[in-house]
Amino acid sequence: MRRFWETFSRALVFNLYACLAYGLSLVLLAIVLPLDTNAFMFSESGPFEIASAVLWFVLALVVLFGVRPRGLTTFSLAALAIIAGLRELGLNKSVTHVSITKLSFYVEQDIFWLERLLVLLLMLGILAVALHLLLRFGRWFFYSGGHAQPAGQVTMLGVILVPATKIMDRLPAYLEGFFGLTLSVGATTICTALEEGFELLLPVFFFQAVFLLPKATRSHSSHTMMFNRVI
Repeated sequence: MRRFWETFSRALVFNLYACLAYGLSLVLLAIVLPLDTNAFMFSESGPFEIASAVLWFVLALVVLFGVRPRGLTTFSLAALAIIAGLRELGLNKSVTHVSITKLSFYVEQDIFWLERLLVLLLMLGILAVALHLLLRFGRWFFYSGGHAQPAGQVTMLGVILVPATKIMDRLPAYLEGFFGLTLSVGATTICTALEEGFELLLPVFFFQAVFLLPKATRSHSSHTMMFNRVI
């Protein structure tokens, strides 16, 4: 029986080492740079956030024009990539004073009920698209051999990183709210740097996954429907 780590592809091993080196670089940046520079670098309008949005939009184009055959899953992935890019640009709170991804938006009495209803329907649609993609990927990954393929392993790394970045984002608030622990300014800056920095890697992992797919799924060949089973 093969050991667990013996199933790791070269692509996965490379990305794991790259993540480690990248994470250490982010920590070093957070420690060395002045606080005002850190505040700009890892802010909602800083270079990491803008670069992340651009990569999400490029990913959507790559999926739409570089993957065949096109289907519901292909369009769903492209749509989700565009939504992720718009979120990085702050669209989720550009129209209203409260972010539409926060529960407080939907219970805020000062916001017109029709606006809340329309936004709720939009969010449910986005969640439905994300759930569709997650279920399709999970089925392929766990039951159709995707766990042994480089594309599947790199995609799973990106999927795991999504909640990890959210935990890192909320870690200072969680520690203070649940345990009464207040992180120092330096520690909070490191958390922010890691969260923003690794969010930038998300579209990069999914880029790799697309290009790690067998060549037939990125051509005009009609002999395979693998991509529709992948993501």
